[in-house]
Amino acid sequence: MNEQTAPRPRKPMPRLADYPHRVRDIVRFGDLDAQGHVNNAVFATYFESGRVALFRDRDLGIGVPNATYVLVRQEIDFLNELHWP
Repeated sequence: MNEQTAPRPRKPMPRLADYPHRVRDIVRFGDLDAQGHVNNAVFATYFESGRVALFRDRDLGIGVPNATYVLVRQEIDFLNELHWP
């Protein structure tokens, strides 16, 4: 391999401890494929649940009352499959 084709080193996996704000959600039967993998499109729905909870958490002071938020772009790097249960 030369310098142009060498694989880029992987970034270290994020640690849960680095993210103090957490939201619990449920994995619905319809979120899964026949092999028990969470469908890749469902991740965007999980992120939406997290965003809504984050902005509604008044203790964080992030949300602005009566404001409308628009998500302009969302990019997901899939590192591995998510199985349930």
